[in-house]
Amino acid sequence: MTRSQDQLSKLLQLVIDSDTLKASGGPNTRTARLGAEGSRVLENVKNVLSASKAWGDEKNGDDLIQNFFVRLHVHRSRS
Repeated sequence: MTRSQDQLSKLLQLVIDSDTLKASGGPNTRTARLGAEGSRVLENVKNVLSASKAWGDEKNGDDLIQNFFVRLHVHRSRS
């Protein structure tokens, strides 16, 4: 089963907004002991995820990439 771009975008947004990627989560969170470098890494990960989501929304709204992989899989299965 393939995922639509809409589903992938929702998943990426869920991860971007999650507490796991918040550098200032509070004293009892996973990221409470992060230093400046760790916080920068988290921000960089969020930026990459946000850019991936924006690219997918802009360039793959019609699910062409997913359809390509489905067709490739079907073609290989028949070979």
